[in-house]
Amino acid sequence: MSRLTGVNGDQMIELEQSGIGQDDVWKFNKRLKDCGLNSVDAFLKKNPTFGKVAKMRIAQELSAAEFSAARGVGRDETWIQYLFSRFMDGDSLDAFRGNQCAFVTLNYDRCLEFELTRMLSNAYGAPWKDAATSVGTIKTIHLHGSIGGLPEMEELYGMTFGPGEVAKAAQGILTLGEAGSEKEYEAARVCLGSAEVIFCLGFGFHDEIIENLGLRNGSPVVPVHGTCQGLTQSEVNRVTQQFRPRSFTELHRDGVTWNHKPRAPGPAADYLRANVELLN
Repeated sequence: MSRLTGVNGDQMIELEQSGIGQDDVWKFNKRLKDCGLNSVDAFLKKNPTFGKVAKMRIAQELSAAEFSAARGVGRDETWIQYLFSRFMDGDSLDAFRGNQCAFVTLNYDRCLEFELTRMLSNAYGAPWKDAATSVGTIKTIHLHGSIGGLPEMEELYGMTFGPGEVAKAAQGILTLGEAGSEKEYEAARVCLGSAEVIFCLGFGFHDEIIENLGLRNGSPVVPVHGTCQGLTQSEVNRVTQQFRPRSFTELHRDGVTWNHKPRAPGPAADYLRANVELLN
């Protein structure tokens, strides 16, 4: 949340051009910084009047993050790359289009689509537009909306949003509990209900999200595997108790333990490697 409370000069100009005054921005910054809550969603549930400025700030920060990602800043081998190398890399674009993998994400950004399109385009020497079309055939559900689709050319990804683009991107964002994401949650429940294997990567296991996805008690039938984000062992135990006995087979907590058994620490890509037999 701290990133949202640090507004630079250009960002302030964009906010003002979108009809948001400096006083509103400073009030939002102060209230969010000192609210004692652990997420912007929790803050906005109690302070819905700050919805516009919060979404604008999220769009601004995601624009900056995409700018860095497009230039490889901090890029390392990711779980997306690992999945691509394991079973998303067919002999042709046609083979890729037949992939049965689906993604359900809480992120607003387009990094998943960008990374897959970038890798597919470079792996086959395919035009960006053709690679993007192939990636578009994989079901990707943004539960709370997104800041938009991929641009028509790779060079346009990561270009800093202008004021009008920030406002448009902000309109595509839905915060937790806000009306408008019912169709996405329903589509996600269908995906989870028909899945052969489910991985939750970097998930916080928020009670309301678990409930909306139909993951609590009795569903899904297939085992769930995953990593959690920032949970203690006690919180991990609480999460696993919410699922059908033995349906949540393994939870990797911050590279320390996986289901109470010591394993080598590592990010989500390492977790997938340790469960490679489930990807076949």
